[in-house]
Amino acid sequence: MEEDDITVFPQFERALIGYGQHHATPVAIYSYPKCVTILVADGMDRDEAIEWMEFNVVGSWVGPGTPVFLTHDPDNNLLEDQ
Repeated sequence: MEEDDITVFPQFERALIGYGQHHATPVAIYSYPKCVTILVADGMDRDEAIEWMEFNVVGSWVGPGTPVFLTHDPDNNLLEDQ
């Protein structure tokens, strides 16, 4: 996997947690909570940061190498019925 082939978001360099593949295309994997923390440190409040992440980052398409934003859920709380 060549790092030059991977789409990265320099603003979130400190939130980069690894690399993976999506349909054989290498992708960067970022920590979603760390990205929110970076935006808050840059001056947004938490709600603004989450809204900005959802609309401008997670909802964006930058080609086949669009990064993945991971929310780590070790207790599987996201999979339980709400």
